[in-house]
Amino acid sequence: MELDVQCADVIAPGTGATCTCRAGYVGDGRNDGTGCTDNNGCSSNPCVTLASCTDVPAPGAGAICTCGTGYEGDGRKGGTGCSDIDGCSPNPCVSRARCTDVSAPGTGATCTCGTGYEGDGRQDGSGCSDIDGCSSNPCVSQAHCTDVIAPSTGFTCTCRAGYVGDGRNDGTGCTETYTCSPNLCVSLARCTDVPAPGTGAICTCGTGYVGDGLKDGTGCSDIDGCSVNPCVAQASCADVPAPGTGATCTCPDGYGGNGRRDGTGCTDNDGCSPSPCVAQAICTDVPAPDVGATCNCTDGYVGDGRKNGTGCTDIDGCSPSPCVAQARCIDVPAPGTGARCLFTDGLKGNGSQGGTSSTVDDGDHRTSANHILMPVAGMIGLGAVLALLLVVLVTAVAVNVVLKRRLASVKSKRGANGTTIQNSAFDDTYADTRTNRPNNDGTYCDVIDDDITKRRGPAYGISQHGVNNTSDVGGGEGIYQTLDPRTLEKGNNEYQKLAKKRVFQQS
Repeated sequence: MELDVQCADVIAPGTGATCTCRAGYVGDGRNDGTGCTDNNGCSSNPCVTLASCTDVPAPGAGAICTCGTGYEGDGRKGGTGCSDIDGCSPNPCVSRARCTDVSAPGTGATCTCGTGYEGDGRQDGSGCSDIDGCSSNPCVSQAHCTDVIAPSTGFTCTCRAGYVGDGRNDGTGCTETYTCSPNLCVSLARCTDVPAPGTGAICTCGTGYVGDGLKDGTGCSDIDGCSVNPCVAQASCADVPAPGTGATCTCPDGYGGNGRRDGTGCTDNDGCSPSPCVAQAICTDVPAPDVGATCNCTDGYVGDGRKNGTGCTDIDGCSPSPCVAQARCIDVPAPGTGARCLFTDGLKGNGSQGGTSSTVDDGDHRTSANHILMPVAGMIGLGAVLALLLVVLVTAVAVNVVLKRRLASVKSKRGANGTTIQNSAFDDTYADTRTNRPNNDGTYCDVIDDDITKRRGPAYGISQHGVNNTSDVGGGEGIYQTLDPRTLEKGNNEYQKLAKKRVFQQS
């Protein structure tokens, strides 16, 4: 007997047996009959259309109704049937997301973030966050990007200070603001736009002006270069008009320098540097505030002493001549002053108009070595004069010694009544050998019978006759103003020769 059939004996008086198919089977259960077959629980179609029917295998019975994907319920026609599964219950989305059920046969739900948010919207996902409108860098580099807060969307581009525009890459961008248009500055100022990101403009007054340069400010005014007083006390200050700068300092007359405290100031202008005077003049600066210099010629010179004037010339002591008509006038060279008067042949005296009168030689054999020079007002070098006198003195002493020796030898040869004349040429002393008396009282001597006036040279001494000799001043050797020792010596030698000749004649 099959396992799926239950056989029951028919109680007698009945006969036979009854076959009962087990649960889940249908049939007569008999071998010779339909037997028992699985009872198809779906044959009666117990499920709704949205459900699939699945027979419950025997010994189970009935059918199972299974709702299709996306549906829920028992699937049975007499049950809950099948309805769309609500994917949003429970809600899988975050609060900022909207949940949308996925229609069957789909399953689940979609979470959609609200406007201004981004993400999957799911609680078990990325959720929803504010969309960063600046993440795509929609603004130019000179602009600042600001995200628009959700639920709004987008961004704003704001140009930085010093720029103007919408700041967007797809717009006008940002350009530098030129504040100098329209010009904010006065006409004397230069307008300079402040480079971005700075703002505004700078007004710079031109050279020589001061102020902020703004039309609505102090503008630009001339800088007073004298306000800081750059000049010294003696100088006058003058402002340099704009566009010049600073000040000019001018020293008054008689002063030199730039007049500035930080410069040379004002100093007395030395009128003698460079000297306007010639070499023979003394330059004296005229003290400030007067200007220039005075030039004074030194002794012996005359003129204004100036290089561009008459200079200094030797004062001509002979103009007018201080000498008489018969005398020759000789100017004393500068730095000496005055003149010397020299007689021509045959005259004697000092030759000056206010001095001894001149006379003509009477031919009486008189001669003299004594002539007078005009006083020299200028100073002659003292050293030169002393040296010259020393030479003359030494020479005179030497000559006198020689003459005495010669006269001594002559004395032994003179006659009994002869006369010897001894000449001390430089001390004006003569001795009469007959009386042995020196004559130094200032008288002059004659040399007897000797035409000494026709010779050149001195015969100056003392005579027993007491008659003055005259001098032969016309000869060059008879002029002693030069005090030449050789000339004196020559004159004395001539005199000694004449003296010897006279002695020999008398003896």
